[in-house]
Amino acid sequence: MLIADAHVLDGTPAVLDFFAMLDCFSSSNYDVCFLGDVMELWFGLERFETPVQLRFLKWCKSEKPRRKITFVEGNHEFFVIRKHLDCFSDSATEVLRLPSGECLVHGDVVQCNKWKNAIFRMFLKGEWMYWILLLCPFAPAIAKKAKQALEFKNRKRVPRFPLDHVKKWCHREFQKGAHRIFMGHFHNEQKECDVDKNWWCCLPAWKDAQKVMLYDRISGTTDILYWKKLFEKTDS
Repeated sequence: MLIADAHVLDGTPAVLDFFAMLDCFSSSNYDVCFLGDVMELWFGLERFETPVQLRFLKWCKSEKPRRKITFVEGNHEFFVIRKHLDCFSDSATEVLRLPSGECLVHGDVVQCNKWKNAIFRMFLKGEWMYWILLLCPFAPAIAKKAKQALEFKNRKRVPRFPLDHVKKWCHREFQKGAHRIFMGHFHNEQKECDVDKNWWCCLPAWKDAQKVMLYDRISGTTDILYWKKLFEKTDS
């Protein structure tokens, strides 16, 4: 089971739906993969984390003995894996390449404006930022400004899918040995297969219609559907 771009925010109705979905996962036999931006903004440091974020971590840690819990950091998440590595079965800050040929990525690393993306990562995800957030007395104010900037950016967001750049990035991954690539970030459902039957797909944002992807590793089939429909299907 794969989920991307839930952008869960404390105090919103989506919180109830998100954790209701996790409760359903708990009663299933699905492995679960989160492809980044689970939370609207998440600094994985004690002084910044919210009750909703801590509740999510508690769920992941409690479910890890029963199923694989995979987590890839998105561009709205900072130092989560560094501080909470023990909550996940497998994880990556950028790209997770599995021995079975699957490649998991949030999608922000597939940006067409790579130099801007590199500067963003160096500025906000670098070692020096970690220590600023950890030690600086003004760090909470910085985090608040970052949250406001993200909210403003999201209000002005114009959906755009850089298809050519995604294809080039995926082709390079296929050459490295990947066969199936899963990505989030773009909030745009897409899937494409090449002549060698390798394929890539982009998941829709959970926050838009609460859709998840059901993936059968053996057959290679995928199905995107509203999560409640999935469990209605299971019950029947």
